[in-house]
Amino acid sequence: MTGGFEAAADAVTGSLLGGNPVAVNGGATLGGSGLITSAVNVSSNATLAAGNTSIGALTVNNTLTFATGATNFVRLNKSTGTNDSVAGLTQ
Repeated sequence: MTGGFEAAADAVTGSLLGGNPVAVNGGATLGGSGLITSAVNVSSNATLAAGNTSIGALTVNNTLTFATGATNFVRLNKSTGTNDSVAGLTQ
């Protein structure tokens, strides 16, 4: 990939701004509780995990695409009724 961001095992805490797509490649995990303004593409065998080590929200102000075989990892807290989330999607 040229000019984009490739996730191996990264967390966004803050902002990842730019027009090039974010590619989460197979075997990699992208997590965090920040803002991404580019399209996010989660490949087969890759994971999107909003939040960090605790429940949180990852904002994607663009499109989010999961390939067949990709995983969306979500933490749940039954006692507080909270969970990880992805917000801000355009499609």
